[in-house]
Amino acid sequence: MTSTLGSSRRSASTRVAIATLFFALGAGFGSWVVRIPDVQHQLGLSHGTLGTALLAASVGALIGMPLVGYLSTRVDAAVLTTSTAVVFTMSLALPPVAPDLGLLIAALFVLGVGNGALGATMNAQGALFERDTGRLVLASFHGVFSVGGLLGSLVAGWAGGAGMSAAVHLACVAAVLTSLVLGAARFLIHDHPRHSSSVLALPDRRIALFGLVAFCGLLCEGAVSDWSAVLLRDARDVSPGLVGLGYTAFALSMAAMRFCGDVVVGRLGPRSTVRLAGCAAVAGSAIIVFAQAAWLAIVGFAVLGIGLAVVFPTVISVVSRREAQPAVAVSALSTVGYVGFLAGPPLIGYLADATTLPHALLVLVGCSVAIVLSGQIMPRRDDAPVPV
Repeated sequence: MTSTLGSSRRSASTRVAIATLFFALGAGFGSWVVRIPDVQHQLGLSHGTLGTALLAASVGALIGMPLVGYLSTRVDAAVLTTSTAVVFTMSLALPPVAPDLGLLIAALFVLGVGNGALGATMNAQGALFERDTGRLVLASFHGVFSVGGLLGSLVAGWAGGAGMSAAVHLACVAAVLTSLVLGAARFLIHDHPRHSSSVLALPDRRIALFGLVAFCGLLCEGAVSDWSAVLLRDARDVSPGLVGLGYTAFALSMAAMRFCGDVVVGRLGPRSTVRLAGCAAVAGSAIIVFAQAAWLAIVGFAVLGIGLAVVFPTVISVVSRREAQPAVAVSALSTVGYVGFLAGPPLIGYLADATTLPHALLVLVGCSVAIVLSGQIMPRRDDAPVPV
């Protein structure tokens, strides 16, 4: 009885510790993106130059994800996760103190490496928790990430409005989040590395199809984050003060659905969940593209958020249970998915120049249909752990 109780407490502590990592990444990222204009103004950067600098963060993330896949075959999972978390949280303080463009690019590259690496390792910790406990948790962890992002952005907006400099604000955020992740470190799951000559986590066609699902889901997320406000302003005649409602509806519905996602997957199974989620995404994206009324387009963004919420967490959960080294699989899937996240916005832009923005957003419908079709590769209910 005592042993069972102790095991239960350790499990709860580990779950809180992993949730802390998700919160830290969301809060850190949300804090940074709100202060980007302050850094731009401080260095006197044009929009184009700022875009070039921000690209360094994307490149860093694309390097960080496969890098931790490689390191996971050589470094214990808990040690690697703690290290990547500290790199990310501490690097938040770097961009606002960069004295020139070159050092800003270097700071954003380090921030991007930390962002991508922590994204992979924290998902791997979630996958290990599911494997060890037989409980579905990844969707709720992603819900915590969403809450962290919203809270981080709200606090950043308050700090900016109160006259706090970006350097002071982000230094405080870095200190608080670093303390949180170091406090969580002792409860993380240890998984000693299995040396391997290969660090590729997509060994066969079936696993590659999982990467396609991740790619399509995150492509849609990236497109919505960059183009939802533009669509409402230019194509649906929404006033400037309200153009953010589309993304707000998307983000809130996604966060809410993620907290319900583990129960849904547990009851329906991964295959039915992903296919139904894809159907919801098809409906939401179709409403966005074809609805002329602004309020209906906003509803479409909310429905799309519900549809996409559980897709990526479910893919990670399924693939990590099939692989002997979850961190390698998760890092590869995260890399493929992040490529979609980065590719979505410019692809929509090029298509919009050639046609119209609503027509370009048909890409979202196509990706959602691909999710429905690819959902067939997911295991049925009997392969899934139980929800908690």
